[in-house]
Amino acid sequence: MPVPLREGLEPLSCLVALFSAALHLLSNLSFADLGFILPCLGLMLQLSLSKSGYLETPSVSIPSDIRTVLQPLNLDPETHALVCCPKCFATYEWKPSDPQEPCPEFCVHQDTPDSSICGRRLRAMNTTNPTPTRQFFYQDLHHWLARMYSRPDIEAHLDKIPTGTATNKMKDIWDGTVLRDFTGPDGLPFMQKPKEEGRLVFGLNMDGFHPHGSREAGKRTAICGIYLVCFNLPPALRFKMENVFLLGIVPGPQEPSTHQVNHLLRPLVDDLLLLWNPGIFLTRTAQYPFGRLVRGALLPVICDLPAARRVAGLGGHTSGHFCSECLLTLEDINNLDSHTWQRRDYTSHMQHAQRWKDAATESERTGIFQEYGAKWSELLRLPYWDPTKYVVIDSMHGFYLRLYLRHVRDVWGMNVKLNDGDGFPDLNMSEGDLSRAHTILQGGKREALKVLPYDHLQCLCRDLGLHYGGRKSTLIGLLMRYVSSVFTLTWH
Repeated sequence: MPVPLREGLEPLSCLVALFSAALHLLSNLSFADLGFILPCLGLMLQLSLSKSGYLETPSVSIPSDIRTVLQPLNLDPETHALVCCPKCFATYEWKPSDPQEPCPEFCVHQDTPDSSICGRRLRAMNTTNPTPTRQFFYQDLHHWLARMYSRPDIEAHLDKIPTGTATNKMKDIWDGTVLRDFTGPDGLPFMQKPKEEGRLVFGLNMDGFHPHGSREAGKRTAICGIYLVCFNLPPALRFKMENVFLLGIVPGPQEPSTHQVNHLLRPLVDDLLLLWNPGIFLTRTAQYPFGRLVRGALLPVICDLPAARRVAGLGGHTSGHFCSECLLTLEDINNLDSHTWQRRDYTSHMQHAQRWKDAATESERTGIFQEYGAKWSELLRLPYWDPTKYVVIDSMHGFYLRLYLRHVRDVWGMNVKLNDGDGFPDLNMSEGDLSRAHTILQGGKREALKVLPYDHLQCLCRDLGLHYGGRKSTLIGLLMRYVSSVFTLTWH
């Protein structure tokens, strides 16, 4: 145990502690790195004090573990640990400090009454203590809100009632009518509140990435997070890291499939139900020293298409019911007459989702989903949440990384590998090579066309007046259709 510093030297020790905490929180230095830096700082201080003329060099009270610095500062979020099944993602309560509530040994979850029990081992083998093989740590939403309301500048922004603009130009989500017309438990507009009461609106995002790439050794490792964003904050502050609520990191290495994400959303929905009605009372905030009541609601789900459909309990883009707003089926996907599209309604969707949840067998669930395109989602426990209104198109994934990218590269034939110019590739091909390409084309063999280089196929398409942008397979398809049409005309 180090000897405590003398009173005159105590601020120096505090400065080192705050400096190391800033390195961890602002510069993202790991515990291991700071475990090396802190003893070095202590040694430097002792050497400096010994050179300063002290007859007796005191022991500098510098901790060797950054966690002993962070704990009294109370900067870490309030998290809870759940045992998470590595197979089906079912969660179980577990308190490491309570021997009366040990870690369960096997998973006993059943998707339906007729399904077999999961049975996956939940405890680590060959260990003295019954520790879980996988855990899901989720952050307490109410505790996070208490931290937000303890910041004077943030509380002032949270109390401002967003009104939106009266013009037709929409720059923010409050410029629309959905959030402004949303009603509270009393039937009145949710944002028309008493002065001392806080009213918050959140949006949910779930997204992940593959840290090792999508094709490394044929394996896919996913890291996925679940987040909430508070729309009461202005756009300049809304998406800053310190203002985004991280519910938790989905335990990997695989993402939850279909309805398995419900196990991970359940703690969040429990917190949101209490936040909706009756609300939570904060005993003290930055502007209300005697406390205030806070209510909140989760409305839009803003994810890429696969995650949004998974969270909302809707079918994906390849399912029979591919749309989240209408009942158009995959067979009628080419129907562009919007007047014939029958919109989904909340009441029918809830009935079908409840039937899917109460189904006795997997085959019965499959039949309900194929007929109606609806599954149960934990968000449906929120009495106000409507999947036919609150599933938002993610513009980044939907447009910039999908529609626009495909249109520019495949339809227009633009590619980053081409040299800058007028937008058309610089195609040069000798007469002999062009004549040979025409001869191969007349043979009408797809395999023979595959042997030709990509630029030769482009020149051949250009010579025939065909579109010559896109992939090699696209050009071969155009040439094969051209040969078929020529043969058909010649025959007739």
